[in-house]
Amino acid sequence: MIKSFYFFIVGTFFTLGAIFHFIRLMFEWDIYIGLWSIPSWVSSLVILFAIFMVYFSLKLIKEDKQDGIDKSDE
Repeated sequence: MIKSFYFFIVGTFFTLGAIFHFIRLMFEWDIYIGLWSIPSWVSSLVILFAIFMVYFSLKLIKEDKQDGIDKSDE
């Protein structure tokens, strides 16, 4: 149960990050770290990575719940 909650929180943060980067691309906002302007293609990669991480966090939540059901049957 604690693992499921952890994966839910992680998935939520990655979802929010992906939404932020998507909005950044839509409105063409600039992000600066020091004097370096982060190119928009970096946000595209971050969105893809975040989608990947959200998918696997949801998959792990599902597996954790199935494992809990299997263990309670024994």
